[in-house]
Amino acid sequence: MLALVLDYANAGDLRQEIRSRSKTNNFFAEHEAGLLFIQILLAVHHVHHKRMIHRDIKSANILLCSNGLVKLGDFGFSKHYSATVSDDVGRTFCGTPYYVAPEI
Repeated sequence: MLALVLDYANAGDLRQEIRSRSKTNNFFAEHEAGLLFIQILLAVHHVHHKRMIHRDIKSANILLCSNGLVKLGDFGFSKHYSATVSDDVGRTFCGTPYYVAPEI
């Protein structure tokens, strides 16, 4: 039997939070956005340090916790790479079209 034990992000995802806040014009303050951004950058740095490419970073895959922590989720399109990123790994189209880098 295989079992996965995962952290639970009890405050939903960033996409839901943005939509909820936009309905009430309660947008993120600059310091809130900065804290979110720093945590996202740290998560991406950690993934890259492990020689992984996420390939589907978008607001729906940024998970929020009620204590203010951010988690990067949905590694379904992620790919491990060797010392150099080959063209097939770095340039393969996958992910969500509106969030894909223009050079892909």
